Amino acid sequence: MALRPPPDNEPIVPSLFASISWKRWFRELWNSFSTDVDPQNPVNFEQEMTRDTDLRDRVNSLEAQMIAGDTTPPYPDLPEWQPLASLYQNGWTDVPSYQTGQYTIDRSGNVQVRCAIQPGTLADGTTLFSLPSSCCPQSPLVFPVYASHSGTILVAGLILYPSGPVQIHGVSGGVTVVGFTLDFSIY
Repeated sequence: MALRPPPDNEPIVPSLFASISWKRWFRELWNSFSTDVDPQNPVNFEQEMTRDTDLRDRVNSLEAQMIAGDTTPPYPDLPEWQPLASLYQNGWTDVPSYQTGQYTIDRSGNVQVRCAIQPGTLADGTTLFSLPSSCCPQSPLVFPVYASHSGTILVAGLILYPSGPVQIHGVSGGVTVVGFTLDFSIY
């Protein structure tokens, strides 16, 4: 019998794992314990039962943290959010009154990008910024994004290419803000 990770698209316990960071942390924890168990091999079976107990203890500890109000994801060895400001191209910039654009990648190759940016060049296919090669997917990815146009919210499209450029499509003059959160795997 092998332990199987929970489905990627469902939280384990919605009240505890509401944020993507907690879900990713739990998925990594679960994957660190997923090995095949052979009840016919007493040594391996005993080791696996010890690992199951350790997993249960760590999940109980996580639950206690959440109940106590500690919502800091347990990620001390993962990189912090990195600013996008130095990566912007074609006149695009952060919206001053919002959080600055940022990106991060975890040990499993999951990348998150979040930003609200003001337009520079507004032409179909304009590159907003280019991600570092360590944060790029293996094939192009398309994401819907929101754009504000004279008080009206429009849906535009972003294409992230394997070489790093993030290009916007479906916008025209009058757009004042483009906001999005991207969540993808490099694999």
